[in-house]
Amino acid sequence: MEKKAKGRKPYEIDIYSIPEGGLDLEYGERDKWLIDFLGEKGLKRESPFHVTLFLERVGPVVFVKGSIHAALLLTCARCGEDFSSDLAHPFSAGFSTDFKEGKGGMRGGIREEVKLAEGETGLSQLDTHFLNIVDLVGEQFLLETPMQPLCNEACKGRCSRCGESLNSGKCQCGAEKKENPFYVLKKLKGE
Repeated sequence: MEKKAKGRKPYEIDIYSIPEGGLDLEYGERDKWLIDFLGEKGLKRESPFHVTLFLERVGPVVFVKGSIHAALLLTCARCGEDFSSDLAHPFSAGFSTDFKEGKGGMRGGIREEVKLAEGETGLSQLDTHFLNIVDLVGEQFLLETPMQPLCNEACKGRCSRCGESLNSGKCQCGAEKKENPFYVLKKLKGE
């Protein structure tokens, strides 16, 4: 059974409501706020996606381990054809809430030293004690989506003259018969 943590919105988790032993969360097609985020970033889903998170708090630090599973519809940067790309990405992150709240410093006066596990990249500072899941998961989607997606490594692109896809063979416009760029210089020289 999934434990619940309090938050202002469905995608904001109050880190101080994370129970001892951690919190398991799952997100998917039913979570409109995540679908809206993906749409705003131009990411098209080809099939349902699934996000799992495990949050654990140690004093003012929250550790997150999660995974993203999705099939995205991307456009090849060379040939312009749409293709499906499977995304299966495990990730981890750490957040610190070392902020001032009233006279007593951090909430509840909890100060504990936390040693990062091997492979952790560091802690991100939270401005409040709410962890925004949209930012966390959205960042992971964007980091795993290639900047120049290719339908395959051997993609030949399109003909620069007629626009025909070169993946299905040579085009018929004859663009491959290139004139030597130094031909004009040879004419000037009289050869």
